[in-house]
Amino acid sequence: MNYFSTNKKSPGVGFREAVVTSLPKDKGLYFPEQVERLDERVLRNFQSLSLPELGFEMMKPFATDIPHTKLRSILEEVLSFDIPLRQVEEHIESLELFTAPPTPSKMWARDF
Repeated sequence: MNYFSTNKKSPGVGFREAVVTSLPKDKGLYFPEQVERLDERVLRNFQSLSLPELGFEMMKPFATDIPHTKLRSILEEVLSFDIPLRQVEEHIESLELFTAPPTPSKMWARDF
């Protein structure tokens, strides 16, 4: 999967470069060339998946230049905590993401 700059003045890059460099030189944002619909099997069974498993299924189409075993390993490390669901109002809930622990290692970015 390639990523383009929203300002369209920088060359396209792969997932690895988009993550490591963070922003293109033209001050745009990296965006994937295509966004596929999530696999129906994942949509039907997402509640039975662990957070790292769900992360893997969601990231797999976007991180095509990382071997699946490495992607799974990264997600096991960085998604090793619960994300509480908080009710905002009736029928509206939000993930409470500010309670995440610090990532144990930033070294994974160099590993893939």
